[in-house]
Amino acid sequence: MLRERIWRSLVESSGGGECWRMVRNSRSIWTAVSDSNQAFASVHHRSTVTR
Repeated sequence: MLRERIWRSLVESSGGGECWRMVRNSRSIWTAVSDSNQAFASVHHRSTVTR
């Protein structure tokens, strides 16, 4: 609910199109971030297990 209001204010302040392009791009960014986080977690887990 709050996030929606924040997004709406961002969209209105930036004129709309630019922000929505960012939102659409951010979806792929978030998947990339979560993938790298999972990879890091598995590597970190492996290093702590071997110790």
